[in-house]
Amino acid sequence: MAVYTITLTDRDGDTERVLYDPDSSSLTHEDGRPVDLSPVCFSYRKREDWPTAHAVCAEDPGRKISAIRRLKISMGFKCNYACAYCGQASQVGKEEPSSLVDVNAFLGALGRWWDGGDDGRGAGAFIQFWGGEPFVYWKKMKALAEGIRDRYPNAQLAVTTNGSLLDEVKLDWLERMGFSVTVSHDDPGQHLRGPDPLDDMGRREAIRQLFIRPGLKEKCSINVVLTRDHHSFKAAREWFVDRLGVPDIQVGSEELLLPYDVGALLTCPATEDEHKAIRLTLLGEIMDGSALGVSTVWLKLQDWFNSVAEGRPASSLGSIDIHASH
Repeated sequence: MAVYTITLTDRDGDTERVLYDPDSSSLTHEDGRPVDLSPVCFSYRKREDWPTAHAVCAEDPGRKISAIRRLKISMGFKCNYACAYCGQASQVGKEEPSSLVDVNAFLGALGRWWDGGDDGRGAGAFIQFWGGEPFVYWKKMKALAEGIRDRYPNAQLAVTTNGSLLDEVKLDWLERMGFSVTVSHDDPGQHLRGPDPLDDMGRREAIRQLFIRPGLKEKCSINVVLTRDHHSFKAAREWFVDRLGVPDIQVGSEELLLPYDVGALLTCPATEDEHKAIRLTLLGEIMDGSALGVSTVWLKLQDWFNSVAEGRPASSLGSIDIHASH
């Protein structure tokens, strides 16, 4: 694997070259000395017990295990919106018949293929509800989540939603159930995608409640997609703060839009100059610190510095690291 040369420039214009080896996660000066990580609040703590990832191929496929710690449940493809660059835009519709037969069947079988987390009661498990729009399936989702919470009280529950169907009843339920909530919204670029629930005062207030209710505000975030014309994390966060009147909103991102059709391609960078403009904007915001309020950026930086501090080899990527999970 290649070793990369990184040129660092300080405020006075002085430069220094350092070497980064992604195979061993080492960051050194040209004379071999490790780069001091203390200016970014990290310190070296080398590990020698890294597991080796299992290489999966047609001749040696992966194996299903019951030690699942991240479980994603798709409620269905239906959504009350038909957003321009969503692969499920053709699935517009209201909730299907409210029979709970499949919910009961799922709950009844869950213990046969899942070990129930670290303690058999959900500890260490992250269970996320998806759609379409999950709240289109409100009755089924409510029954399913309550059944899971009853059996696995220590599990972390989460849902990703467009926020348009939130109301007082659902907010009370989410808070009581201990859910974390991610609202999918594309800041000023939302009009490129479809309807904006923040244009409706009732819906805006319901979304705002996620970020001010004591039992929800520390667990909720807004997730944005970057496009050719809207790719500033700083601008996105400031826009939400202004629209919702909440100063400490947590923002994350799916990063740059991956198009599914011709219409979505129109919102993507098409030339090298456009790609460069996006890279320079994001790099500038990371350097001046304005992007560090976006969890996606901070977590990626934290993971990279941790890999250097711990000497995480490339051979361990994709492995199940029991040590790290604690």
